[in-house]
Amino acid sequence: MKTRISLFVALLGSVVVLSGCGKMPQAEVDTANLAVQAARDVQAELYVPEGFFALQDSMNVAMQMVEKQKSKVMFRSYEDARRKLEAVAVAAQQLQEQAVVQKNLVKEEVSGMITEIATLMEDNRALIVKAPRGKEGKAALEAIQAEMGVLDAGIADIQAMMGREEFIQARDKGTAIREKAMSINMELKEAIGKTRK
Repeated sequence: MKTRISLFVALLGSVVVLSGCGKMPQAEVDTANLAVQAARDVQAELYVPEGFFALQDSMNVAMQMVEKQKSKVMFRSYEDARRKLEAVAVAAQQLQEQAVVQKNLVKEEVSGMITEIATLMEDNRALIVKAPRGKEGKAALEAIQAEMGVLDAGIADIQAMMGREEFIQARDKGTAIREKAMSINMELKEAIGKTRK
């Protein structure tokens, strides 16, 4: 009888030990969440979107692995989930660095674009002075000057976006403004060229 009781107690003890073996990897979950948030804070979803969405998928998989183990009554093992969470934290750190590099590249691109637009606008103002002023020319020049006023306001918007670190939006708006300024430049040069002929 004593042997059976001892055997039962030993068996019960081993079941308790085995079921308690897998401790939830809360530290790894927290570290991975913080790393993903740090990538989000530098706008990785805008500057490295494919990498960021892959990172989110990996985090979701890791959390599903954790939940699967949590749902087990016995024989929990969080080792695979722990490794996945550690990999997510490393990937998030790398993605954060890539996003910062990409963000700086876009910022430099927009800064160069602003300089290019300013040069075009200055050239356009000089061309307006030389443009023909006949009946049709006067109306066309007034329309061009109105368009240039809109472009000037757009440049101010771009500079405000740069101040708010909205570099992608600034690049998109800058691209449209540059194209319009170039179009005006070509139109003025063409009109002046026709007059000279």
